[in-house]
This record gives sequence, structure tokens and C-alpha cells, in this order.
Amino acid sequence: MTMRELKQVLRALLAQPGFFFAAVASLALGLGAGISAFSVIDAVRLRALPFHDGDRLVVVGETTPENGRATAGRAGGCIGGCDVAYETFANVLKTYPFRTVDVVAGYTSGAKALNQGGEPILLTGGVVSHNLFGMLGVAPMLGRAFAAEDDRLGTALVTVISADLWTNYLGKSADIIGQTIKLSDSRYVVIGVMPPGFEHEVGSQFWLPSVPTLDPSTRPSIRSLTVVARLKPEATLAQFNSELGALDPSLLVKALPTGSVTTRLEAIPLRERYVASTQSNDLIFAAVVGCVLLIAVTNLANLILVRTLHRQRELAIQAALGAGTGRITRRLVAEHLVVVVIATVAGIGLAKLILGVLRNVAILQSLRPAGMEYRLDGPAVGFAAALAVLLAVILSLVPVRLMRRTDIQS
Repeated sequence: MTMRELKQVLRALLAQPGFFFAAVASLALGLGAGISAFSVIDAVRLRALPFHDGDRLVVVGETTPENGRATAGRAGGCIGGCDVAYETFANVLKTYPFRTVDVVAGYTSGAKALNQGGEPILLTGGVVSHNLFGMLGVAPMLGRAFAAEDDRLGTALVTVISADLWTNYLGKSADIIGQTIKLSDSRYVVIGVMPPGFEHEVGSQFWLPSVPTLDPSTRPSIRSLTVVARLKPEATLAQFNSELGALDPSLLVKALPTGSVTTRLEAIPLRERYVASTQSNDLIFAAVVGCVLLIAVTNLANLILVRTLHRQRELAIQAALGAGTGRITRRLVAEHLVVVVIATVAGIGLAKLILGVLRNVAILQSLRPAGMEYRLDGPAVGFAAALAVLLAVILSLVPVRLMRRTDIQS
């Protein structure tokens, strides 16, 4: 398209400003919602997990017999939301010589009050086995991570803190490593500071080693944890589940208020854990957005049809004067392409606003780790571009077909 033709297209669109602005606004609303929906689905279902070897990570959950059969390892069929009893993790999963996995780690979360001489500050923290950070491929920016020696009874109490805690509550002290901080009733030596942005799922501000925190001798309030394993490169999930199924049932006994019950262990891909946590919300959101986009496109198609009917005499005169059907067709397509391009740019801006709101919803932040948040990235913009081209073609079919069937003589 030449610059002269582009000016003619813009002049034709601005000659009917009501149509132009209504078309752009309607389509921008639908596209903004559609791009937002794609970003939501992409965050959890399509994007690579933000962990080292994320495709090989699986989560191990407890299931209980039900009517002689084992329930599925999903929410609703598990004790404590599929978490594994600490005793099972410490005495079985950490020590069993699995052939299909190369590392097994566990974590959970809790809260403690930071006491630094002033008003206590309630903080959310994580309790992790010493090998979790290594499994995730994350290292502290200052100091060191937990070692096996830190994850034992009788050892000095240590903690790794977040960059946010270090910066906002501890004065970003340069000599923080080796200092002691008081969390609730215990004092912990700071051995490391994690990189900015690392909060591991629940917005953790500090991390404690699992054994000194969860061992039954310490009378902990938390008695279960999430267990994650990493499959060996040549191993499959089915093989790991076969190994879990072959464990001695007498080792898998969980104490409940109503008595003891024998459980079994089952592993699922780590991604499914995040998908399951938001599955109903994501699908409902996508379905609603799909309806909004469909309504927007239908409204715009009706507007284009009415506009083309009103322009039949004008287009017929242009054809009779020698413009040619092909040239007029190109102009009609160009007009709709300009509308779609402008609406797409506006839709991307609207999607950015929508995703900004969703990103700040606390309940959604707690359902997935950093790196799986909603964002407007390359795939989302690519989706917007592909959708724009598709809509431009679809919306041009009606007026082009009508133009080609117009009887110039009449």
C-alpha cells in the first residue's frame, strides 16, 4: 500500500468518525480480554516452569484407601491437601535408594514474628530441606545456602533470608551474614540472602532447615510438607510411581486424631499442582473472555455490513469510473486492517492494565511461584498479532463479497 492509498483509507475512515471509534473501541475491548486470557493460560499451562530441569520435577502426595481402592493423588482425595507426613519424608523418602530420581526435597510454610527491639513484625517463611535450593537451581546472592550439617538436630539454628527482608527490615546491613535475628522465641544466625524476587510460592521472607523445625521432638505445629522429586533423565513418571507403589506399607502409617491409617504415595508432574490450583478459575475466565471476543467481533461485523450497504452507490461509481474491483477490494481490506491494527494496539494496552490488576491479587500470587506470574511477553504479543490478522481477513470477507456481487449498472 502506497502512502497515497493509506491517506485515502484514513480519510474514508475519519469521514465516519462514529463508525471508526465504535469499531476500534469494541474490538479493542474484545482483543484486550482475549490477550489477557491467553497470558493467564500461558502463565501456568504453556510456559516452561521457572525451575532448573522443571520438566523433570514431580510432586509426591499421600493417598488413602477408599472402598478398597486408592484415591487419586489430587486435591480432595488426600490427607492434608496431598502433603506428606514429616515422618514419611524423613524416614522413607529421604533415605530410600530410588533408582528413578536423583534428589528428593521437601518444604512447607509458616509464620514467625521478627523481634528486633521494636514492635514485632509477622512474617511468612518457609521450612525447607537443605537440598531444595539446589534442586530449584537458585543460589543466595550473599553467604551460602543450607548444608546437610544445618539440617540436623542439635545443630546451631540458622536461617536464609529474602532480599526484601534484608532491605526493608534489617537495614540492608553489609555485614548481615553471621548476624543473629530473633524469630518468635528463637534466635537464628543469618547464613545467606536470596536474590531479589525469589520468594518461593508463598511470599516467604525467610527459610529455616526442616529437621530442627519439624522433627517431632521439637513439638512442631506443622507435621506435614510438600515433597518434590527430580526424575533422572532416562526415568519416567510411571517408573517412579511403580517404585513408590512397591514401598513397604508398614512404613507409610499416618497418625490421625481418630487413629492411624496406612497410606500410599503417588507422584504427579509439578506443573499439575499449579494447574489444579487455578484450573476452574482459568477455564471460566477463558470461556467468559471468549464470549466477550465473539460478541465484539459480531458487533463489528454488523457495523461493517451496515456501513458497506450505505456505501454501495459510492463504490459502484468508483468502479464505473475505472477504479476496478481489485483496487476497491484492496481498499476495503486496507480499511479494516487499519481498524484492526489500531484496535490491537489499544487492546494490548488494555491487556497490560488487566494483567497488572490480576498480578496484584494476593490469592493468585500465592498459587504459583515467581516466574509463572501473568505478564505481557513475546508469545502474548505474537498471539495478538496472529489474532489481528485473522480478524482482518474475517471482517473483510463480508464487504468484499458484497462488493463483488454489486450490480454496477443498477
